[in-house]
Amino acid sequence: MPRDEGNHPWPLRPNLLLLLADDMGWGDWPNANTPLRHLDALAAAGTRFTAFYTPSCICSPARGALLTGRMAIRWGGAGATWHGTAFGAGANGGLPASEHTIGTELRSLGYATAMAGKWHLGQAAGHTPRDHGFDRFLGIPFSTDMGSSAWQLSDALPLPLLANESIAEQPADIGALTATYLSFSREFVFSAARRAQPWFLFVSFHQPHVPLAPSPRFCNRSAAGSYGDTLLEMDEAIGELGRIVSEAGAARSTLTLFASDNGPWVEMAPAAGSAGPLRGGKFTTYEGGIRALAGRRAGRPRDGRRGLAAGRAPHRRPARGRDSARAAARREGPPPAPVRAERGGPAPLPLLLWRHARRRLPRRPAAVPRPVGCALRRLQAALRHARRPAHLPGGEAAPLPRRAGRGRVEAAPRAPPRRRARRLLALRGRALDRADQRLRRRSGGDAAGQQRSASRP
Repeated sequence: MPRDEGNHPWPLRPNLLLLLADDMGWGDWPNANTPLRHLDALAAAGTRFTAFYTPSCICSPARGALLTGRMAIRWGGAGATWHGTAFGAGANGGLPASEHTIGTELRSLGYATAMAGKWHLGQAAGHTPRDHGFDRFLGIPFSTDMGSSAWQLSDALPLPLLANESIAEQPADIGALTATYLSFSREFVFSAARRAQPWFLFVSFHQPHVPLAPSPRFCNRSAAGSYGDTLLEMDEAIGELGRIVSEAGAARSTLTLFASDNGPWVEMAPAAGSAGPLRGGKFTTYEGGIRALAGRRAGRPRDGRRGLAAGRAPHRRPARGRDSARAAARREGPPPAPVRAERGGPAPLPLLLWRHARRRLPRRPAAVPRPVGCALRRLQAALRHARRPAHLPGGEAAPLPRRAGRGRVEAAPRAPPRRRARRLLALRGRALDRADQRLRRRSGGDAAGQQRSASRP
């Protein structure tokens, strides 16, 4: 695990564990029929977001925006339909190699990076996880329903399980994928801990996307049927990942974020989740399609204080999925490559994790120039300068400064300080004289009125 540096309560390079569910609905957690105790524990030790908005209502655009911090229309994932496109088994494209992801940024900062699970951002050369900052990859290239398997027989290509760029199994055993991802994650975390290297692990579950294929250990355990069994298996995997991090001695220095890529595929009910009171679901831009679940947790610093993101009350302020990715790299200092932030918003999924963590960072070195003032103060200073009366060398007043185009104001020569002070005193004396004259005039008028009223019979 990364070691603490100096007396700082948090390591300057904490580990990052990113967990992503597939098509999990807003109404699936909390759920009386399917208690998810490990997700509840994550939220109890950290924060549960009840207004988390994903960048898209379908898989590929949402995942690309999550990793890059850029909307799909900016990196080519918008497609020919209004809701975007998903990269299936026959796709030749994917997430462009020119895009910077959270994996790319963290790897350049010395992190060990790995991904386990569903990629769904292209499987052709130049679009794989290894091309986007992940040292290691074990998972499926697209959704489980886009390939043929024992759970969904079709004429499509048999669903492959990839280890980096090679095929480890085809067709993949969907019921055993979660256990395979856990074994891969354990090996990766312990390997990074032995090297004392910070790590970034992205676990992208294929659950609870159709077809539902819970392992035999979890079958018939939920009152919600196969869908609930799938949620229970994913929840148990989240708990096992937490135990792996603890056993590696990295619980205190690991930031965890859980989210869903989009809303539930309600048309597939009863094999789909619930959006709760929200309208619509996947493939729609109603809240049921883009308002998803999210939670975060940060370990405890060594001085015993609560985690950076700790807080037991649900977080009801809106948050966005694309706001949470390269911001993690910002916490380490200036990024080595230019980060193309989305216009009108912050740049990527790790902002939710780092927003509070950055407050605890040591101050920047003195050699780094800090911004002087702000735009409002500079504007106020310019307005004060424009309104100040200017004087020419002869003492006569100069005209007010004229605008020089595009809102700029021509600077006029200012009078010496002593002359300016004398003029201010003179102006003050004149104002006092005028006030005294008005009072005398008013008092004289009142005395004349009294004399006229006294002379009347």
